[in-house]
Amino acid sequence: MEWNNDVEMLIESIIQSDPRKNLACDFPKVPLHNEDVKPFVKTEDNITCPMENDKMFEVQHDGYLVRLLDPAKYNFKQCCYMQLARIREGLTDINPRCLKITKQVTKIPDSFDYIAIRCFNKKTKKVQYVDMFPMTHVHEIQPPVPATTDDKNQHKMNIIILGLDATSNLNFKRIMPKTLEYMTKNLSSIGLQWLNKNGDNTLPNVMTALTGYSVPEMRNRGWEDPSNYFDECPFIWKRFAKEGYLTVLGEDLSGISTFSYNKAGFIDKPTDFYLRPLTVVQEKHLKSNWLSHLPACFGPRMSSEVLINWMQRLTTAFEEKRRNYFQFFWSMSLTHSSLNQGAVLDDLLLSTFQWFNERNYLNNTVFILMSDHGFRFGGYRNTYFGDIENKMPFAYFISALIGALPEHRIESRQKKLKLGKKVPKSISLFLPVPESRTCQTSGVPQEFCICNSLPKITNFTTSYTPQFAKFLTDQINKIVSRNPHCLKLELGRIVTANGFLNEELAVDNGLEYLHSVTIMTVPGQATFEATMRNVNATRQEIKDDYVLIDDIMAWTVVGDITRTNSYGNDSLCVKEEALKLYCFCKK
Repeated sequence: MEWNNDVEMLIESIIQSDPRKNLACDFPKVPLHNEDVKPFVKTEDNITCPMENDKMFEVQHDGYLVRLLDPAKYNFKQCCYMQLARIREGLTDINPRCLKITKQVTKIPDSFDYIAIRCFNKKTKKVQYVDMFPMTHVHEIQPPVPATTDDKNQHKMNIIILGLDATSNLNFKRIMPKTLEYMTKNLSSIGLQWLNKNGDNTLPNVMTALTGYSVPEMRNRGWEDPSNYFDECPFIWKRFAKEGYLTVLGEDLSGISTFSYNKAGFIDKPTDFYLRPLTVVQEKHLKSNWLSHLPACFGPRMSSEVLINWMQRLTTAFEEKRRNYFQFFWSMSLTHSSLNQGAVLDDLLLSTFQWFNERNYLNNTVFILMSDHGFRFGGYRNTYFGDIENKMPFAYFISALIGALPEHRIESRQKKLKLGKKVPKSISLFLPVPESRTCQTSGVPQEFCICNSLPKITNFTTSYTPQFAKFLTDQINKIVSRNPHCLKLELGRIVTANGFLNEELAVDNGLEYLHSVTIMTVPGQATFEATMRNVNATRQEIKDDYVLIDDIMAWTVVGDITRTNSYGNDSLCVKEEALKLYCFCKK
């Protein structure tokens, strides 16, 4: 297919269609069970955790440790518990003093943030059973303002945010139908159906939501430097803390946690309750069922189950103490590396929302269930619809407050919010969203904009495509050349090539067409995707980051070159996140 003919066909299709498409973002319509996703959808087995039928202990919200099973049944001589304490980011102290558990119910000291339990075999006297728990001692926390127990403060709304990593809007509907049905039929909820991610992975998308910074602003503040800490960032929980709220930050994995994966994390504990000091130890010392190099279990419980159980105990403790709270949780263990395994969470999330509903906690709480982006790696990601889903996260707001709004206002908001983006240049959810809103006016980087997804020509190859592919390979090699441990890569093959119009820039600058290319490099069989854009430039202006076609057309990469399959252990020789995406280590 020749480029010029195809461009004419695209232009003609737009001119003959709804002229409004040239004025604002026209979102793509992706079928829930589209042809691209069908080969990759399958039913995964339930997670079986080590000794899951032998949960010997549990911790209650009021700080009591309850023994559920008789240690003698397991030939244990004795059981005891130890204090765990955060020293610094990634380092947790395990107090060697082990306090004997002699009763069925044991009060844990208020100063203990986390505990580890050990049981010893009668004959060998060696440790045979280990379990760990986060505690929920509320009265140890001193608020920066007087405790919010008066009538006025009781009208303040609590906030709970639970994120599901790498789960697109459509995949959430596929793998968690029970949760979706309960939220929409039994709870007062509103879903934002047309969110657009504004960064490749979790960190930029979460940071914009929690700080209001755009990706360029974060870069200017040095967030890409792995030695910089996040303590000075204006996280929204700091504003709640000033109002006397108790704050919580918890993720179900430490190895790839949002603020510590190839990053420095925090110098000081970022919130009143912080889970990472425990998960660091859990990943090292508790048995697990590993899925795609990630621990799905911490001992007898799923990693996600530990997280959500902690959320429920915290909520109960806060409610009993009549304290307002802001809680932020992120679950990665089952959804990060699998398109389908997250279905295991459906029953857990369903029971969680039933638990909140039965206790009427949603009467004074806004619960936000959300994600950062869709599935980023694997075969489906390299398809047309998979590429679109990767750019479209989801968010549901659940609260009795929503039920108090007139129904026509909710319907109007849902329709108009499709033009809103999860980006720093945002518009309040309580204000009208202009129909002229686009990725450009919202601050969404061009390479992630779903407004470009239609109209589009798939399997689109021109005489220029091989030159684009070689150019991308050269650009990747420029990046990896910074580290002597990385091999020089070669172009293996062109995986896909697509052509489409940049409708947003067409408003002011005339119709512009883009060309996306996905390549595979060797060794390592890494797959990379980039969007190429034609620019006006003379030969004298052409630099290393441009490719000149037929001596007359200059092209450059829009944004970053994105990796579309997992690098796994290929880049263990480097620590810099930007290099990990591209490096294939020599050894």
